[in-house]
Amino acid sequence: MGFIHCIRMTFDARYRDNFLKQKKRHIMAIRHWEIMNDSFSILKQTVSPKTFFGRYDDAVSNAQKVINLYDNAPFAENAKEIYSVLVDEKVDLCNDFLCRCNDIDGLGVVKAYVDEHPCCLPKESMAFFENLLKLTEENDDLEYFFCSVVFDSEKSYYYLSDIDNIKIGDNVLVPVGVENEPKIATVVKTEKFKISNAPYPIRKLKYIINVV
Repeated sequence: MGFIHCIRMTFDARYRDNFLKQKKRHIMAIRHWEIMNDSFSILKQTVSPKTFFGRYDDAVSNAQKVINLYDNAPFAENAKEIYSVLVDEKVDLCNDFLCRCNDIDGLGVVKAYVDEHPCCLPKESMAFFENLLKLTEENDDLEYFFCSVVFDSEKSYYYLSDIDNIKIGDNVLVPVGVENEPKIATVVKTEKFKISNAPYPIRKLKYIINVV
C-alpha cells in the first residue's frame, strides 16, 4: 500500500508540475498575442516613425513567440496570418505609413529618423520615400495665404484663402466641423507660408468660403 501511495504521489506531483508549466505557457502565449495585436493595430495608424518601426518589431517578435509556444492553437493561426502580412507585405505597410505622414506634411520628421536609422526602410520603400521628398521639395516654392480667425472666443483657428484683399478685421464665412457647417468668423491675422515652414499641415486646413 505504501509503495502504491508513493507512486500515486509521484504521479500527482508530475501531473501538477506539468499542469503548472502548461498554464504558464498558455498565459505567456496570450500575453504575446495581445502585444502582437496591439502593435499591429497601432503601426497601421501612427504617423510617428519611432512608434511605427518600434511597433513593427514588437509585432514580428511577439508573433514568432506565439507560434513557437502554440503552433497549433487557434490564436497561433491568427499569429501566423499577421506574421505573414508583416513579412510579406512590409513594403506596403511602410509605403502606407509614408503616405500618412505625407498627408500631414510630416515627411521631415521621417527623414530625420531615416537619416539616423538608414536600414529601417526596405529598398522599395526607400525609393518611394525619395520620390515623395522630391515632390514636396518641388512644391515648396508655392506660398499659401493663411488667415487666423476667431469665432465667439479668443481662440484662433487657421484657414487658407485664395481670395484677394482679405484683411484683418474682415468677417468671413468658413466651413466648421465634420459637416463643414458655414459659420461667420473674424480675421485677426494674415500670413504667407510655404509647406516647409507652415504652422499647421496644409493638407488638413480648409479654405475660407467668402467675405461677408
